[in-house]
Amino acid sequence: ILAPEKEGAEHLKALALVSRTFRSESTCAKLRSNADSSTLYALLTQLDTIQAA
Repeated sequence: ILAPEKEGAEHLKALALVSRTFRSESTCAKLRSNADSSTLYALLTQLDTIQAA
């Protein structure tokens, strides 16, 4: 895993968000049930907003 030298903390925050996102069975089920890229993007960006709050 590569990360910019001065952005290590942000990189770790991003990895933690990915880990939390894919730990949820319901989230994974929603993602698996959609093949449309725009729907997948919408789901992931909504999750990012919800989890960041």
